Amino acid sequence: MKKSSAARVVRLEVERALRTTEIQRSFHERVLDGVRKFLEAHAMAGKTGARDFYDFEKALHARLIEAEREILGSVMSAADVEADAIEIAGRVHRRVLRSSQTYMTAAGPVSVERWLYKDRRDPTAHALAALDLKLGIVEGFWTTRAAEQAAWVVTQMTPQKAEALFARVGNMEPSKSSLDRLPKALGSRWEKDREVYEQVLREAIVVPDETHSIAVSIDGVLAPIDGGASPTEVRADAAAKGRRSKGPAGYREMGCATLSFCDKKGDLISAIRFGRGPESKKLALKDTLRKDLAHVLAQYPHLPVAKITDAGGDNWEYTATLPEGPEILDFFHATEHLGAAIAAVHGDGTFATRHKFGSPARLVGA
Repeated sequence: MKKSSAARVVRLEVERALRTTEIQRSFHERVLDGVRKFLEAHAMAGKTGARDFYDFEKALHARLIEAEREILGSVMSAADVEADAIEIAGRVHRRVLRSSQTYMTAAGPVSVERWLYKDRRDPTAHALAALDLKLGIVEGFWTTRAAEQAAWVVTQMTPQKAEALFARVGNMEPSKSSLDRLPKALGSRWEKDREVYEQVLREAIVVPDETHSIAVSIDGVLAPIDGGASPTEVRADAAAKGRRSKGPAGYREMGCATLSFCDKKGDLISAIRFGRGPESKKLALKDTLRKDLAHVLAQYPHLPVAKITDAGGDNWEYTATLPEGPEILDFFHATEHLGAAIAAVHGDGTFATRHKFGSPARLVGA
């Protein structure tokens, strides 16, 4: 009986492997056949015009991206976990149902059916997809590569412009709302263990060999975060709650800073750029910048430090607590204050102001 049972198990495994191989072979043939048919139907023989080539290039990219999505969907389906029960974070989760989910890959949306598992000892717990944990799905929607690309793009432009950019590129085309939610979700996760993550980044700082000095700068700006477009409503809401609305209604402070490495001429070699917000007084940003500077100086104590910022008292109070070095008003703010002083004498926007501002500004930059 034991030999018979063992033989039956082996036979079933072989049959399963053969079925899987056949399915894969059929899938590969279908994907490749689709590309072949496209090339046969859109052969470029005799099509030499610019418009013809533009249309062909666009259609070819779309067909190959479609094939890429099919392949990704197949691989993701094969990676799903199918078991009566699995362990997640030390707790047993039991299989409850199979459902479809659309994921955003770097090639675009892909729908996959996967098993969901739930900790039945906790009636408030949500069902989890083991596939998401296995493949590193971000926020239940993005593949890691797609999230990486989207997160980088929204650091360079607004979600609305990012949406337009992705549509032009023709790979994945996430919506503006999805692009807006992603950095907020990542930021929330980052904040939970911010100091741990920052220490990892700190230890990875590379100081260029040609560095002769370090420049530290910090500044802040008020941005319309909480209803800045409707200040009357913001003030009314604050009054209704018994609070006094101070400063520009609906605006909150966004902080930025740089840790720059300069050569012997004072020219920039490279820089580490920081940004945080909304955050009053830039407290966490100041702490991060201080620790990064200390880390660099611990390895290169001979490097002189220049501290550059605007005329705001909060900024100067902070730079005064950093290692000794000259405190410098940055060029752009210097010209801004100079321009305001000239305008106060000759009138804002007048020919005299524009004429007189040009020469001193060039002198400041000399």
